[in-house]
Amino acid sequence: MGWRRPWLLLPALLAGCATPTFDNAPRNVPVTPAFVAQAAKPRDIVGERVIGLSLSGGGLRAAAFGLGVLQALASDDAPEADVFDELTFISSVSGGSLTAAYVGLHGRSGLLHFRERVLLQDLERDLRLDWLSPSSLSRLVAGGLNDRSNLALRLDTEVFRGATFADLYRRNKPDVWINATDLYHRIPFPFTPPAFLALCSDLSALPVSEAVAASMAVPLVFVPVVLRTHP
Repeated sequence: MGWRRPWLLLPALLAGCATPTFDNAPRNVPVTPAFVAQAAKPRDIVGERVIGLSLSGGGLRAAAFGLGVLQALASDDAPEADVFDELTFISSVSGGSLTAAYVGLHGRSGLLHFRERVLLQDLERDLRLDWLSPSSLSRLVAGGLNDRSNLALRLDTEVFRGATFADLYRRNKPDVWINATDLYHRIPFPFTPPAFLALCSDLSALPVSEAVAASMAVPLVFVPVVLRTHP
């Protein structure tokens, strides 16, 4: 072929360029005795009836669908059908995690302002989506187009406003399980106390936005969220 198709050499040339600097350093801190005691303490969240809810992925459309489901459980039109307070568990992934974490933090009141404060905000306005620019191609080779300075920052400052898992657990019920993917082992990874005890890490100190960003991260579009295993 000679040099008739120089674009075939582009990936190799980009791989030799300077590696972009990503903001995805681990933010999980070492485990503390207080967290170990908290994780071992039984949580009194099971009532006469137990309702478990699973919210799937699909971006903001999934987040909006999850809101509709939760609003149906908290029926204003038929008080006798209101079972929101019996909601015990929420397991979520991707866009569903956005709704699950927000309602987990704010409870019933979160249903009233989730649409205005989350769904109607342009959380994607700072994302890098130009796949073919030289800088984007070099980022793709290095790991992904976007890092914590994009969507994760918006989630932390505008949606969850710095809330940590300690804030999430302060409400006690429902118990929210935010799920992501362990890319190295190719298995699901839940942001739950047992998983973080295995990392010798304190989940209560982790920003909720980190878990939601990890749950929503699409490979190549986002640089992987990194967690550190502490000694």
